[in-house]
Amino acid sequence: MPGTTRRPRGRPRDRAIDKRIVEATLGVVAERGIAGAAIDEIALRSGVSKATIYGRWPSKEVLCIEAMRHTQPLLTTAYSSDPRTDCIAFLAGLSTEANGVDRRLLPRLIAEISASPDLARIFRDKIAAPPREACAAILTRAIAAQQLAADTDISLAVDLLVGPIFYLRLIEGAFPIEPGTPRKIVDAVWTAFAAS
Repeated sequence: MPGTTRRPRGRPRDRAIDKRIVEATLGVVAERGIAGAAIDEIALRSGVSKATIYGRWPSKEVLCIEAMRHTQPLLTTAYSSDPRTDCIAFLAGLSTEANGVDRRLLPRLIAEISASPDLARIFRDKIAAPPREACAAILTRAIAAQQLAADTDISLAVDLLVGPIFYLRLIEGAFPIEPGTPRKIVDAVWTAFAAS
């Protein structure tokens, strides 16, 4: 009937179950990698059925990537009159460790995505893209504020800003990253692309 709203079928999704599945997944992947992770083991550790897991995530790979998102620091999306200051705060947020298991998981994940185009695509969409987009938005504001040149290559500038952070976290295993590092990176990029 017009004006009526339809209720969704079934019970509301239980976030506590989602949390148990994610935590179990992170534990299994940290020990065995995505290739070695088994849904049976994740189901056992989380205390749910395989059907419950597959009802929430279409594949093991998607579940593992979604679980990885929970190890990432929350993006700091400060919005002030000074994009340079916001960019420093943004990189400082990327420099923090949201979950101790992150240290073991990220290197495993990076190793596995090189052999799996599907996994690489999911990784780019779910983990790599959000910080890049947030950083690009700050740079766009910096151009509008005439802090950076109008012809700044935003994609390259994003690489130069977030690249060192991910290098330090993934390759050097730097946790936490030195507090002054985000400011040094931003200073270098602002100098390279400064408005004349």
